Amino acid sequence: MLQMVIDNITKEAAYLSPDELAQLSALLNKHIEVGAQSIALANYALKMREPSLTRCVLSALLDDETKKHHPRLHALNKELKKARIFVIEA
Repeated sequence: MLQMVIDNITKEAAYLSPDELAQLSALLNKHIEVGAQSIALANYALKMREPSLTRCVLSALLDDETKKHHPRLHALNKELKKARIFVIEA
């Protein structure tokens, strides 16, 4: 991923057609849905009487998912939709 960013800055920017942007957005939406299901499942599992180490690890993973990963996916999807609108209108 980092190499792609470097190449986009130092070489030639990646080009995605409106159809490719739409496909990427659809896949991202599916990933967001699966992530939301995982968050719900993790919250449910935290209510169970599991060993404290299991709950600690699960809590850390849930915290990372809800505070970093999930919001970043939503932000990326929002940018993809803006890019698709920009390309269609251009």
